[in-house]
Amino acid sequence: MFEFRLKKAAITVMLASLMGQLWLFASPALAAQGGDIWQIRARTSPADMVWNQALTGLRSEYVYESIDGINETLFLFRPAKTAPTPLPLVVYIHGGGLYSGSAVIGETPNAHNFVMSRIEKELAARGIAFASINYRLAPAFKWPTQLEDAKAAIRFLHANASGLGIDPNRIAVIGDSGGGELATFVGLTSNLSYGVAGSWLGASSSVLAVVDMFGPTNRAYFAKRRELHYGNLNDPVYGLYTPTSIYQESAINYVQPNDPPFLIIQGEKDPLVPPSQSIDLYRRLRDAGDSARLILVKNAMHEFYPDGGSIHPSLIEISRTVTHFFASVLLNQPPS
Repeated sequence: MFEFRLKKAAITVMLASLMGQLWLFASPALAAQGGDIWQIRARTSPADMVWNQALTGLRSEYVYESIDGINETLFLFRPAKTAPTPLPLVVYIHGGGLYSGSAVIGETPNAHNFVMSRIEKELAARGIAFASINYRLAPAFKWPTQLEDAKAAIRFLHANASGLGIDPNRIAVIGDSGGGELATFVGLTSNLSYGVAGSWLGASSSVLAVVDMFGPTNRAYFAKRRELHYGNLNDPVYGLYTPTSIYQESAINYVQPNDPPFLIIQGEKDPLVPPSQSIDLYRRLRDAGDSARLILVKNAMHEFYPDGGSIHPSLIEISRTVTHFFASVLLNQPPS
């Protein structure tokens, strides 16, 4: 059984500042102190520039929109053994604070790459396709550009489902960290068009289910934290916080009856996206009569990095729970 262990050696973290970006090395204990320090995956390492070898689907790349001189792409993984009927699909939205990251699930041996590659592998074994999308990043592109792109990718998949061999009525979404925020917004705003002309605006952006892994849900907390550190300076992703913008940029304010079912997974010791973010989302969904399940992972910081002992449930158990959740919704298979 795979067990992810975080070495005691220094890990790379980034301190964001409007005066520029300061790179430093710190122990997990430093990250646990909170503030505006967060762990970041090594996006420039050779291991993260190639696809994880554990992925089993047959990969194809598509341009889902051309905008601002950029061809935004998604990668579709089809099970090697496909059924004659259109395939259900799970769409992954990567994290990275909305200003870093990519659709590539890399080879670096960390919790993120292990969990996502295992989810793809287990979905493929059940005959479920998997897609991973890129989107425009801050600070060059401010919010809600990232949400506009995520919804455009979903609309592209709906509009071209027949040619892609997928079932437009069986599409679900998953995201982690900033990608979890986007996945939550996608699930809660199917009635809102977000986007620009030409980005498949006539197609649906609805999804059947959402998995949110430690995604921000209430921007008020982050606005207050930013004010304590930087005063009223603009946020590099969201610009100037105002009461109106904070409300509009908080996913929990879009919860309503008949939302798709949610599975929310959150580290109990997360210093970057505190557990209250996931707990509040869970409570709002339940209060609205929506289906929601919350899993608080013991001894887990952001990205499921362990702190104070092995995490529970384990990475394998988390991956299996996510796969069973999607199978129960997309294939009508009860959790095993």
